[in-house]
Amino acid sequence: MKLYHKILIGLVLGVLAGLILGEKAAYLKPVGDIFIRCLRLIVVPLILSTLITGVVSTGNIKNLGMTGISTLVYFMVTTTLAVCVGLLVANILQPGTSLSLGELNTFQAPESVGPAEMIVSMFPMNPMEALANGNVLQIIIFALFFGAGLSMAGDQGKPVANFFQSLAEVMFKVSDIVISFAPYGVFALIAWTTGKFGLDILMPMAKLIVAALIASLIHIFVSYTLIVTFIARISPLVFLKKTLEPALVGLSTCSAAAAFPFSMRAQKHLGVSPKVSGFTLPMALTINMDGTALYQAVAAMFVANAYGIDLSLTQQGTIVATAVLV
Repeated sequence: MKLYHKILIGLVLGVLAGLILGEKAAYLKPVGDIFIRCLRLIVVPLILSTLITGVVSTGNIKNLGMTGISTLVYFMVTTTLAVCVGLLVANILQPGTSLSLGELNTFQAPESVGPAEMIVSMFPMNPMEALANGNVLQIIIFALFFGAGLSMAGDQGKPVANFFQSLAEVMFKVSDIVISFAPYGVFALIAWTTGKFGLDILMPMAKLIVAALIASLIHIFVSYTLIVTFIARISPLVFLKKTLEPALVGLSTCSAAAAFPFSMRAQKHLGVSPKVSGFTLPMALTINMDGTALYQAVAAMFVANAYGIDLSLTQQGTIVATAVLV
């Protein structure tokens, strides 16, 4: 069987085991926790090595700039599409109407962070601290500067560039080892989750879950299908089949970071150039979270419905802009 077959079986068996064992499924949780820890263990060195290698392989700063601009534009477009799909589905289903939370009397807004402060916080003062804390955005910024410096250093920078290329290859092999345990980790995590919470906790949130699920499926099977068909020029069925592994891992772990090694593997199977994937995928881990943006739109409508608040088109437009920027 292929790996995604095993992960899917682990997912189904995990649900059944959780329903049968109930709270005793907690004994399986350490297996899932170890799996998640191992995945997170490889994320930071994998991002650092692949991004530096990707920047060096672009050849010069001009090529890097063009790749960066194209990537950001693509991310903005897909995220905006995701939020709009989420709002459309939420407006049709009205997910919060099944709950009644009364009137919203008081609201304490959290302290907002300005755009300038957000941009400043992206730049690390200490790259070692960013690596130790797993601050992915700061690691990306450091890797971009470091990779650009290696490119500019020419022959003198080649030994260091070769080191990071070797590190990337080693981390891919380590990823293969960890990935092989995915079916067991997924089984343990889903069994524990199902055993602890059961299905009863889902009922009050059923419309919210259904709305988010429908919106996600539309974004996957319509937005992405159109993009891979008319821009990437590949079969949507091939694309969906080869990206099933990271999708299932993301579904079972609720973590984009945990799915990162599987996404790298999927890009390799799709034939994406390492020059592209080494640069774009680490960026995507932090600034192309379509599912998160989509869910924020659905959740905003859910809360508004529950409090009996009608959101105007202008207010919904603000949700789109806010979700994309966040």
